[in-house]
Amino acid sequence: VIYPSLVDVNSYALATVPLDTIYIANSSLPNAGLGAFAARSIARLSYFGPYGGFKHNNYIIANANGYAWTSTKSCSTRVLW
Repeated sequence: VIYPSLVDVNSYALATVPLDTIYIANSSLPNAGLGAFAARSIARLSYFGPYGGFKHNNYIIANANGYAWTSTKSCSTRVLW
């Protein structure tokens, strides 16, 4: 992916998202703001990046913040919660 050089940092995710795969829309969760949603099925082991946050495996931190990716070994999905 070639990232636009003149993208407002506040619009970076929206400007670089592959719209045929993922779209940005208002979340149905209370006070959640925008969310990322699958526009079609996403193949197992698909990679999304670059990751712009703090990587950790602490569920307490993830649950307190409310925004985290989790990968499960039992299925092929990546869940944003």
